[in-house]
Amino acid sequence: MKYAGFWRRLAAYILDTLPIVIITAATFYFFLGFDVTLNTYLENNSVENRVNFLQERNMIRDLSFLIWLLYSMVFEASPLQGTVGKFICNIKVIDQNGHRLTYLRSFGRNIAKILSYLVLCIGFLWAAFSKKKLTWHDKIAKTYVILR
Repeated sequence: MKYAGFWRRLAAYILDTLPIVIITAATFYFFLGFDVTLNTYLENNSVENRVNFLQERNMIRDLSFLIWLLYSMVFEASPLQGTVGKFICNIKVIDQNGHRLTYLRSFGRNIAKILSYLVLCIGFLWAAFSKKKLTWHDKIAKTYVILR
């Protein structure tokens, strides 16, 4: 087994999240009034306008993160054994026995990503220093990300 390194995993993450964030932000901008909020904030940087802007920006961030988690959950348990970004980067997720993840294990792994994210993203960065390139959520779920 050859473990996928930090940079390859980061590239897969970017390939997965960039379209999600762009689509989510565009939906908010074109259909849910974020364009008005942004323009109002840029024209008049009052406290009230800043608060409104930050609340909507945070909704975009949080919704994008939730969509990414659900997307990852489904694709990592699929026959593809990883997201589209992981597929493009030639990596996949396996359990400790080398098998495809069950939906339950994939759910647990992806919920554990919240822990990796909350502590200044150190849980993700851990893969750069781990001998087996494990993140915190990999350790919790007993999974590995390997080259195809």
